[in-house]
Amino acid sequence: MWFQYILHISLVLGTASVYAESSTTCGGVLTGETGGISYKAFEPHDQNERCVWILRTDYAERYEIVLINRGMASSNDKVIVTSLGLRSPDIHTVLTRIDTLYNINGSVAIITFFSDSYASSASTGFTLYYNAVFNEQNPEDDLSPWSVEHLVTQNSAEIRHPLSGGVYTNNELSTFVFSPNSVYSATQNLNVNVTILGFEPRCADTITVYFLTTTNSAWRNMGRICGFESKVTLINPDLILLIFRTDEANVAQGFHLSFSYW
Repeated sequence: MWFQYILHISLVLGTASVYAESSTTCGGVLTGETGGISYKAFEPHDQNERCVWILRTDYAERYEIVLINRGMASSNDKVIVTSLGLRSPDIHTVLTRIDTLYNINGSVAIITFFSDSYASSASTGFTLYYNAVFNEQNPEDDLSPWSVEHLVTQNSAEIRHPLSGGVYTNNELSTFVFSPNSVYSATQNLNVNVTILGFEPRCADTITVYFLTTTNSAWRNMGRICGFESKVTLINPDLILLIFRTDEANVAQGFHLSFSYW
């Protein structure tokens, strides 16, 4: 069964279909209906590596993910899939089993590769395939087409959301990942200043904040920003993930993010 499934995905990836997409680099945004990630599958990965990929396919309600290869030697080296939906809770799944189908519910999936400081030449990366499962007749809560992904890999950035000014949209699910260096350094910090320009009251529209924690290689939920404060400063020595969700009523001016890595 798994051989047939993998063969099917491999054949799709081997065609010129615009719906197939793959990545062999450290991080990226994938929007194809099917695709794969193969990162240092048969070569040693570095110590303290950090890579993030965002999967977002139009009208997807979930993703089927199969881990084909996993060569990490340390128990702290992980591939984590975070499923995001407009109304559903965020779920973090650690991929450990080869040739096992993982059903990841949600319209967006974030894949994080984490290695610790004890990586050896015997510790290699991973390969996975994904397949988006659709619900075109009833997409999740009419997810806003103006939802966006920002994967920030430079050492500084200024982001206005919405980008063009004006107001954000209803039923929005947008992600902001700050991953300025593929190798973690304990001597530097990520700093994100969040300036609220306008939010709907009553915590109807929120920014959920996650910090990647070095001690247990996991995303830690730090809480939500609802607009009660005009400015919030986030500081973490490791990666930062922000998830912006809006409800079906009322909109406002949004927010500005000022990022630096020092």
